[in-house]
Amino acid sequence: AKYRRALREGVTVLEAGREDLSTFFDLMQQTCRRQGVSPNPRSLESLTKIWDAFAPGGHLRLGLAQHRGEVVSGALTIRFGGRIIIWKKGSSPDSLRVHPMEVLYHDAMAWGCDQGARVCDHAGLKRSTAEWLLAGRDATEEIKRSRDFYNMRFGGRPVLLPEATVWFRSFLLRQGYRIAACSKPGSRLLRRFYQC
Repeated sequence: AKYRRALREGVTVLEAGREDLSTFFDLMQQTCRRQGVSPNPRSLESLTKIWDAFAPGGHLRLGLAQHRGEVVSGALTIRFGGRIIIWKKGSSPDSLRVHPMEVLYHDAMAWGCDQGARVCDHAGLKRSTAEWLLAGRDATEEIKRSRDFYNMRFGGRPVLLPEATVWFRSFLLRQGYRIAACSKPGSRLLRRFYQC
């Protein structure tokens, strides 16, 4: 229903190129500010490097949604074999009422089908939400308001992946890492190291 409404409102999608990355990055930053998170990738330079690595082989698509001649939303999709990942998204706050993301999701999935993909991955789901839903419980109001629930409206289902693990061959390094990770100063230092 929202997809059809967006089309009636005149939302269209154009396939964008490298020269449009700054527009997309700005939209992504606007969404991150609304959600209270830091953008990832952190800079336009990093996003451009990702583009340069994936786009030449046809493994990346940037769709920009337009409404009344203005770019209002964007979605960056990556293809890995038979899977597409709708990886990064961004929208101007004023555009949300015309539902441009529904049109962008449809566009990304259609592109994926044309590329031979059979799976669409939304690149992340809060683990506690996935565990809650996989246990057969009904979605809470908090879950229904979340980005995760929005993504699952497109027919997705949660999948639990193994949690991250750090392993060192050396017993001494393993013990040192464990001690550092369990102390407040050590965990702060490790977080800063991983953010580099």
